[in-house]
Amino acid sequence: MQEFLAPIFFRVENIIKVLSTEIAQVNIDNIIYISLNGLVVFFFFYFISKWFKAYIIRVCLFFFGAWVLWQVSAKNSILYSFDLYGGLGLLIPHLEIPSLTYLIIKYRTLYLYDKTVEYFLFLTAPLIWCYKKIVELIYFIKTQQKDKTNKQTDENYNYEEFKKQQKAEWEKEQAKADKQYQNKSKNKRDKQQNQNNYQKTEYSKKSKEESKENSRWDSTDPYIILDIHTTATKEEIKKAYRLLAKIYHPDLALIEKERYTKIFQKINWAYNILK
Repeated sequence: MQEFLAPIFFRVENIIKVLSTEIAQVNIDNIIYISLNGLVVFFFFYFISKWFKAYIIRVCLFFFGAWVLWQVSAKNSILYSFDLYGGLGLLIPHLEIPSLTYLIIKYRTLYLYDKTVEYFLFLTAPLIWCYKKIVELIYFIKTQQKDKTNKQTDENYNYEEFKKQQKAEWEKEQAKADKQYQNKSKNKRDKQQNQNNYQKTEYSKKSKEESKENSRWDSTDPYIILDIHTTATKEEIKKAYRLLAKIYHPDLALIEKERYTKIFQKINWAYNILK
């Protein structure tokens, strides 16, 4: 770094030394000589240099004028050197060349950068598009598999819950019906005998005798099948029928479907007789 700056410091010291000596020797004759001859040389090269508009020529003139001034700085005479005024005439019209060159390099560099990025994106766009589509496809497949698994789990859970609930309800109703049948069947039959006419009483007795040997669903007594009293109203008959139909309907049965079908036929038969 010192080796690079040493010539510059030497030139600056030389300029200061020479100019201080020449300025001390300046008089009126020297001023007139310098003014006339220096201005003539300066404006001559100034207008010639300013006439050129091409950028490359202006750059050459700028650097040539700077080189001339650099050479003048090493001489023993500066103010009396026509090279000083000629170099200034070549240099001054193109002082904006450094900033203009900087802007040109800057924008050319940015343009080259933009074009490089543009070509890179153009070449990589298909790969990026394929990558995005593959990621979307993988995400879609995973989502579908997850939804399918969750749906299957929910269906299995709901089915098992429904099955357990229906079985529990059926067992509850069956236990209740069997208990009611066991506790009330004898009392109901006694009341039927006292309140009904002779034909119904005989019919009840016959049904009672048959029920001793057969179960409720094997009975031929519609009152026993529907589990109602012989004095039941039409509304009570209908209510009992709906309750039993809800419990023993074959479409709602998950097990023993054939048995439920036979029971449901018995229920329909008893209801059709009494309604």
